[in-house]
Amino acid sequence: MVCERLRDWEDLRDSHISKELGFVLSPRQEAFLNFLERCAGNDCIEFRFASDDEDLITEPPKKAEKMMIGEDWRCSHSEISWRPRFCSQETIAVTDELRKSRAKRRKRRESGQQPKAIRKEYRLLSDDERARLVSAMQRMKQGKIDGISKWDIQTARHYPDNAPGAHWGPAFLPWHREFLRQFEVALRNEEPDVALPFWDSTLDHGLPDPRDSVLWTEELFGNGDGYVTTGPSAHWSASVPLPGSDGKVNSLYRAVGAKSTASPMSEKDIDWVVGRQNFSQLTFCVDKTFEAMHGMPHMWVGGYMYVIRVSPNDPTFHWHHTFIDSLWERFRQAKQNRHQRESDYVPDAKLCNSRHAVNSTMTPYNKTNKDGLSNDYTDNWYEYEHVKHCNRTQPSCNSKYLFCDTVAWRCRSKVQPGGNCTGFSTQGICYNSICEHNICIVPQMAEGSGEANDQDITVTASTLVGQRIWAKVMMIGKGGRAIESQDAKIIVQGSDGKVQTVSRPLNSFSYPEFPGIAYISFRRPLLDGAVTTAVISAEDGFGRRCQAFCRSGNNETSPSQICDGTVKISGDTHLSSDIAFTHNVDAGRFLDADLSGHPATWKVAVPFMVFLCEHEHRPLIAAERAAEAIPDFLVASHVWFHILVLDRKQPFVEIVTDAQVEARDLNDSSSIYTTTVKAGGDGIYDPSVVFIRARNPFLNRDQRAKSTGGVTVSVAVRTKEGNFCESKCMRIDGSLESCIGQVFLHPNADLSHSFAFAPDDASSKNFLGWSMIGHPSKWTHKLSLLHFYC
Repeated sequence: MVCERLRDWEDLRDSHISKELGFVLSPRQEAFLNFLERCAGNDCIEFRFASDDEDLITEPPKKAEKMMIGEDWRCSHSEISWRPRFCSQETIAVTDELRKSRAKRRKRRESGQQPKAIRKEYRLLSDDERARLVSAMQRMKQGKIDGISKWDIQTARHYPDNAPGAHWGPAFLPWHREFLRQFEVALRNEEPDVALPFWDSTLDHGLPDPRDSVLWTEELFGNGDGYVTTGPSAHWSASVPLPGSDGKVNSLYRAVGAKSTASPMSEKDIDWVVGRQNFSQLTFCVDKTFEAMHGMPHMWVGGYMYVIRVSPNDPTFHWHHTFIDSLWERFRQAKQNRHQRESDYVPDAKLCNSRHAVNSTMTPYNKTNKDGLSNDYTDNWYEYEHVKHCNRTQPSCNSKYLFCDTVAWRCRSKVQPGGNCTGFSTQGICYNSICEHNICIVPQMAEGSGEANDQDITVTASTLVGQRIWAKVMMIGKGGRAIESQDAKIIVQGSDGKVQTVSRPLNSFSYPEFPGIAYISFRRPLLDGAVTTAVISAEDGFGRRCQAFCRSGNNETSPSQICDGTVKISGDTHLSSDIAFTHNVDAGRFLDADLSGHPATWKVAVPFMVFLCEHEHRPLIAAERAAEAIPDFLVASHVWFHILVLDRKQPFVEIVTDAQVEARDLNDSSSIYTTTVKAGGDGIYDPSVVFIRARNPFLNRDQRAKSTGGVTVSVAVRTKEGNFCESKCMRIDGSLESCIGQVFLHPNADLSHSFAFAPDDASSKNFLGWSMIGHPSKWTHKLSLLHFYC
């Protein structure tokens, strides 16, 4: 795995991939990056670089001081944003946010306070510190310079062709130290008091399942499964599509814990780092190095974090690398004096390539690798507040997100509701929940207690009549088990973002329903060619977000791929998603089912959309297994099959009425079924259909021979005038031939007359012969084998 990632980096290092992807810096973007690199002290937060969408004025500042930065001029004034040329000759950007922070910036300048950042573990930030950090993050992501966000401009610096010496060699540590410093400057340029936090992944390593860490919740990093839709980076677009996704994943995406070979960092990893004696032992080309070790959490988080060059799209990258930098600083403080910290490096003979030489340029920065060893970083720019673990005299971890493991006397991350708490039931491991039966349970949560909010519309038959249509989705939880909890929910939002309906998984079901199925409702498109667009999301019984997977092709065998939950509903198959939907309440149960043949050949397709509420994305294995359920024919004494009664002169045009139908069981003389052909027939979609009741052949099993097994029914139809109707049987090729009007039903499809028959169920008989898989335009109806012409 290490060699594969190394080759990928080296192959792209000598390419022009960033330019091919459109990352060609404009003059203003270059000026922004120059400012981040060259500003000093209070200037980095006192002068703010404007985004494209900020208001512009042409009034010159009250006073200006020309300052040379290379070939650029800068205006020094607390009320304006920095511009790359002399202020009196440029428009000056002034924002409301800038005016609000003017007093704070002036106070800092007058006090001479150094803007040194105090970097803490993310879970040790106060609510206020975290809120200001999130504000700065959002401004960087939303604020654009010549059409590209400040965040994405920084991300492009991490591409192999822009940063050839950033990875796979001793320059890895100093290069990322400078990258983080500049990123922190950019954050503080938005919010002067923020600092880069770090993610100490050793706090998660000792959990029963690190994927259940409270870190991956809306309050902290956001969800870790699939598209990131909660937390501070919810719904962030990425600078480029995720490599390997064929261009389909364009938003921030994670797959925490999906790689079984990866993991968060452990205490042993930390001991290894701090135990090195010099810089040469800490990092070199491949083998077991600090850099290779740092890659494990990258792979463990997955998604954008998995691919080195695009990993800064995910804020987790910055928090993880800040932790890596903190470990390097711990090594420097423990094993090096001030002189050694700035001079100790890898000998030239052990360099991976010339880009990692101590005096080589730290491309794309105007520094050398040696500059990245400077004490100036921690003397003047930032310092670390490391995690203080609990002990017998101080059994507290000073964070609502951490608990004290009183066996190992270490602080560990708490576990989110629904997570695994095995082995820690008495130690306060569960966040806002309690450990019961090795699962973190919210105390007031009980099975079936889920209720829709006042703004929700719970799906019922009455809400679906008229202007609504419905469809099926499926929910799968841990271990591939279907979710049936009534605390789980599926939310349908319109294109305007408003909640339309909230549904719950079925807790009782009849074939072809199966565990995990839920019904969802949409507004019905009212005009031909109209399209209803909805976004569907789901939460498991613990309020954790589930990832949607949608069928990628136009048939039920097409593979499912991760999707954002968007569905388009239209009568036009070219405009619609390939989802089965109906406006008929009774028909909803038979969506995604094929009842067109003998019951032994019936099949149920996995719904168009399946929600995975588990860490490991093995999408449809469990869904396909559940869909293999077969109807239980042993519970019904009788079954239904259907015949067609047609007008001899104008079949399928004129409707026969008041004809008498008699069906005799040739194996049981006491079993006679009679009915009258009604106006409109028995069938919902075909008025020619008449249903006949017969004994259940599954209860009359005899596989020895056709003459002694199954059920044989003789059918006769007479008009109201007393004339017998002619019986014809449909051949395999679809042609009709005269026959004696007998039907043979057998459990074995090869012995039966290929008749579709169903248990004695008022609903299922109406959908015999129908295949309702995929878009309604693709549905088919197989005609009855036995026709009567009157």
